[in-house]
Amino acid sequence: MALPPHGPDEVRRIAALARVRLTDAEAKALSKDFAAILGYVDRLRARDEADEAEPLTHAVPARDPVSKLRADEPAGEGPGARLPFEEFRAQVPETTGRLVRVPRVLEEGR
Repeated sequence: MALPPHGPDEVRRIAALARVRLTDAEAKALSKDFAAILGYVDRLRARDEADEAEPLTHAVPARDPVSKLRADEPAGEGPGARLPFEEFRAQVPETTGRLVRVPRVLEEGR
């Protein structure tokens, strides 16, 4: 099933929903981009191989020796090394016990 075309008017409607203002030239250019994207989506929908592909449990199969995952442990020295808590505590503005207090970033009611 082909997707409907998205002309400049449809692009403006979508832009208004996103509260984005577009010039006529931008709307015309984006309608061409939408057409290309939707054409690609149609091609993906039409592919038969998707039904024949076996599902993956991991992007890199475990039987491949290169894909062995390392243990999740902090490094000894250098980048990724664990910083002692007291050293960390000296670098932050405020702590409560072992918790770090940070400024509020969200407004009330949102």
